[in-house]
Amino acid sequence: MRQYTLVYPKRPWTLNIERAGNKWKRAALVKEWRAAFASLAREQGIPRLEQIEVIASPILKNWAATPDTAACIGAAKAAIDGLCDAGVLSEDGPKVVRKLTFLAPEVTPQKVDALIIQIKELEYAGEGQD
Repeated sequence: MRQYTLVYPKRPWTLNIERAGNKWKRAALVKEWRAAFASLAREQGIPRLEQIEVIASPILKNWAATPDTAACIGAAKAAIDGLCDAGVLSEDGPKVVRKLTFLAPEVTPQKVDALIIQIKELEYAGEGQD
């Protein structure tokens, strides 16, 4: 099965930031991240995938205000929406996105912020089958 990795070099926004903002701020974040991941998927030439597993890994340049595991859910969801926009996925429901895993935030020696999305193609089991 095929596997792809997309990296958006920006600190992923967190659920706490989303809750503290307003609907216009959230819409702007979703639009930016959705477009970024659609562009990354097109650049890599990722083909249509029937069923996938996604692993979201937030990378941080420092431990300041380290978010909880899965706090980047909004950014990850926007990334998956971008995969739909790029034509990689027909939809983002449970028939296509079979698993979404969040890894704990990591600080790397490179001192960069990023969200890494790993896409693993699954063997197509048909609609809604396990």
